[in-house]
Amino acid sequence: MGKYRRRIIALLVMTYMILAFAWWAILLYRENVRIYELQKLVYPLETEEVYRNYTKTRNMIVGESIAFGVSIVIGMFLIYKAFQYELKAQRRQRNFLLSVTHELKTPIASLKLIIRTLRHRKLSPEKKESLLLIAEEESNRLDNHVQNILLTAQLDHNYSFNFERLNISELIKDRIEVFRIQYPDREIRNTIDNNILLDVDKEGIISVINNVIQNAIKYSEDQDPVDIRLTQDDKMCHLEINDFGSGIPDHHKTTVFEKFKRLDNEDTRASKGTGLGLYIVKTIVEAHKGILQLKDNAPKGTSMIIKLPKSG
Repeated sequence: MGKYRRRIIALLVMTYMILAFAWWAILLYRENVRIYELQKLVYPLETEEVYRNYTKTRNMIVGESIAFGVSIVIGMFLIYKAFQYELKAQRRQRNFLLSVTHELKTPIASLKLIIRTLRHRKLSPEKKESLLLIAEEESNRLDNHVQNILLTAQLDHNYSFNFERLNISELIKDRIEVFRIQYPDREIRNTIDNNILLDVDKEGIISVINNVIQNAIKYSEDQDPVDIRLTQDDKMCHLEINDFGSGIPDHHKTTVFEKFKRLDNEDTRASKGTGLGLYIVKTIVEAHKGILQLKDNAPKGTSMIIKLPKSG
């Protein structure tokens, strides 16, 4: 309720200032008319001069009232927008803290439980292997979140891009194999043109690939495949990642790349994540002078298209 109370107070203050200004403008106008009437009585032989002074003062009052009134309205509008932006930023930061708390504590708790189980119980080799696989998955998840948080902090301040000539085809193939190991039950289909060379920041591009593929897996059902395509034309390399999930509503397609942006409410936590992945993707792609597009996939899902300029 606090934010609504502040909003009401702000609107009341704005309304009071506008009404107060209008009242003083009316008083000045009436005072000018009264002075004009008095001067006509005192200086009956100088009616023309008195009228000129009256009209000059009247025009000045009207002109300054309009200019001042417009300035007040614009200023109040800007203050209100800044106020709304601050509330939005606070809400997103709160969501981020809730998200980070959940995303970091959950794998840590799982790892603790697995370690305790392995230490204090006699388990079959198959059960041990199953727990170790879960532990590896949770540690990878934890590492991914920490890397995203650290990378976001670096991108906002002093991240230094180190561009080098790389075979982006082989790099993407390697990342796909990593995800196939992490998600052995998930179908990851790929069509990769060979030997595409790009001048890229290796760590940055790996982060882009990881986040986009991770999102495609996270926001679709386990039985749905993920399609990855890498093609090229004369000027650009085209990386397309398609999932078959619920998709992204049109009104979120432009805001989903904002920092801390999540499509669901943190109090319900319908999905995992910190709201940093796509912000990192957008920032790194733009640093490579690339193009990022988000489209609907047919028949359902999302298509993320990354276009990067080719080397040479």
